[in-house]
Amino acid sequence: QLIGTVTNIVFIFIVMYVFFKILDKIIPLRVSEEMEQAGLDMSEVAVTAYPDFTIRNKALR
Repeated sequence: QLIGTVTNIVFIFIVMYVFFKILDKIIPLRVSEEMEQAGLDMSEVAVTAYPDFTIRNKALR
């Protein structure tokens, strides 16, 4: 049973790794750094969650 369990875990890991690599080429799974800095609320639904806060530029730090 231990050998079967380990075999299944390794097999599923390999299959899912390949699947997500292919999917990432078709539909990126991560957002860009610019979108992340601007806030995912703005990039996904075009609204700001906290309008009272402003985003600082990296150059100002």
